[in-house]
Amino acid sequence: MGHKNCAVLDGGLAKWRMEKHPTTASPHAKLQGSFSPAPKLDLLRTRSDMLQCIESGTVQVLDARSPSRFAGLEQEPRPGVKPGHIPGSHNVYYADLINDDGTMRSANELRAVFDKARIELSRPIVTTCGSGITAAIVFLAAKIAGASQISLYDGSWAEWGSMQYASIETGPARA
Repeated sequence: MGHKNCAVLDGGLAKWRMEKHPTTASPHAKLQGSFSPAPKLDLLRTRSDMLQCIESGTVQVLDARSPSRFAGLEQEPRPGVKPGHIPGSHNVYYADLINDDGTMRSANELRAVFDKARIELSRPIVTTCGSGITAAIVFLAAKIAGASQISLYDGSWAEWGSMQYASIETGPARA
């Protein structure tokens, strides 16, 4: 949305509390000034963009869902959404990018995960998932690993898998 001074709490609130950092139950928001949203639309992809990505084959589509959902072996949690994945996409399961304590793996470990999935970090990447949430984890991991041309398909599988005439693949990720 155009925020310039943002950060990710690596490990989340659970790790913050475990490390005994201060928290409070009372709100401390101080509203002052004004904020005018300025979305960075170059970081987002639409359904139309995704159709072009598939047709051109120049963009690597990384799906953050579990291998079984990616393969179409599980029913999708949303009614009317077919199982499977976007044609030509790669499965990079978001949980493989996170340590047991909820922190992001190191840059070297992340590069190894992307290498194993045959992702070229120097080429354009679009991340996707079920609804656009865990795609952000893959987006961040790719950034940490050294990718610079990254965007996110916010409609993700909830949109793609519900389209009547969408091209869909099933089966495991390609080796």
